Amino acid sequence: MKDDLLTLCKRQLRFEIDESDQDEDLNFLIESTKEELIKSGVEDDESKMYKRLVVLMVQKAYEGEETPKNLDKSIQALILKLKSW
Repeated sequence: MKDDLLTLCKRQLRFEIDESDQDEDLNFLIESTKEELIKSGVEDDESKMYKRLVVLMVQKAYEGEETPKNLDKSIQALILKLKSW
């Protein structure tokens, strides 16, 4: 699943898919995002919504201040939908 998420993150950030300069950083962000989600009550699964959430959170962490403002609302909405209550 990590490779799938890495490719999705690269596409979202408009990186070259074969380029590996940022792979280590992106893999770190992917793994730390997954840990953060588990601590927030969102289970690690293979669903498309979960993958989308990880990609959006990695985008936000990577881009920082340059992230679109509506991204926070998208992330919050996905967390609420995926969270185990």
